[in-house]
This record gives sequence, structure tokens and C-alpha cells, in this order.
Amino acid sequence: MEIPDRVVPVRQCLAVVVDPIEGGLLFRCNGHGVLSPVAPRLGQARRNGKACSSRAGPHNAAPTQGAFMANDNPDNPPPGFRVLYEQERFETLIGPIYFRDDENLRVAGFRVQKKHLNGLKSIHGGMLTAFADAGLTGIDWFHRENPKAEACVTISLNCEFVSSAQPGDWLECHGEVVKRGRSMVFIQGRIVAGDRIVMTCSTVLKRMPREIFE
Repeated sequence: MEIPDRVVPVRQCLAVVVDPIEGGLLFRCNGHGVLSPVAPRLGQARRNGKACSSRAGPHNAAPTQGAFMANDNPDNPPPGFRVLYEQERFETLIGPIYFRDDENLRVAGFRVQKKHLNGLKSIHGGMLTAFADAGLTGIDWFHRENPKAEACVTISLNCEFVSSAQPGDWLECHGEVVKRGRSMVFIQGRIVAGDRIVMTCSTVLKRMPREIFE
């Protein structure tokens, strides 16, 4: 793994290796001058070299998903949103993508950052498409009768770009399971920034037993 050349030391054997473009990785020192990554980007405060924890140490457990919910989280997600996927997952690396579960509803969300922009300084269509796929699949997972035994793979994903989004915008993916058949799931959705529609989308998922992926 290539390590950026700017390392900001932090007390008690921790260092923040700052990505020169946007995010950063938190690395732990093993006492022999070797740094190893323990978590992805953990916020602006850490990119600026501020202390991550008043009790951080080489024997403490690596930060977990809860780190994304800290008060210094630059994403500042609305109440109830949390990261569901482990930190090594694609959805967390590009986002992170958050989810909020209500009684009969799941909503996905993420904060637009500089790393999500295209050359015109608006959100990249690839990020919107990836968010639609993750959001609609997460909505399907919420409605599965036995999600631990069932997996779904995307067969098709249709996206219509309606408007753009800028850094700082909080985007949400809302969806509805139109039909759940014996082998296929059909979902319609939309990505919104407040009351403004950014994208409309629909997907077809193939239902499969989870055991074949294990």
C-alpha cells in the first residue's frame, strides 16, 4: 500500500497519514517504527492532525463503525443515520453511506464531499449510480424475511439524472419494493436533496441463498 508522504504525529504512538486530496487513514505504530492501517478516513479533525482520543494507545482496539458517529464527524448525518457495513466494504470507502431504519422504512444517505465531484465540480454520476445501487439493495435487505439466509445480486440498474448536487448536500435514497417474486425483486426509488429530486432509479435483484457466497 502506498503511504502519502505527509505524516502528522499524534500522541501515544498514533499517527495520522493525510491523503493529499481529501481523506486520511489512521495508522497505528507497532513500537518498531512500522505503521499499519486500522481504519479508513475518520474526519476532518484527524486530517488536521488533532488528537483522535485522549486515551488512544497501541493496545486499544481499532476504531469501529461508531467512529463515524462521533461529534466531529464532518458528514454530520441527521439523527438516526448510522453506518451498517464494515469499514473495508466498498460502500464505506466511497461514502461512507449511512442508513436509518424506521418502523416500516429504510432510508440511505450520504454527505457530498470533494472526492465525489467531477470536473465540473458537481457530483459525479458514478457516485450517484453507486449510491443508488447500495441504497436500493439496502432497502431490499430491510424487507427480507430472513436476511441472514438470503442474498441478492443486481441484475439491472436504471438511473435517470434529474439534477445535480454540490459539496455539503445531504442526499437520501428512498425506495419501494414493487414486487418480490420467488427469484426476482423489483424496486423503484429516487435520490433527493431535501425536496429536490436528483435522480430516479429502479433495480432488479436476483434472490440467491447466502451460503453459496460463504
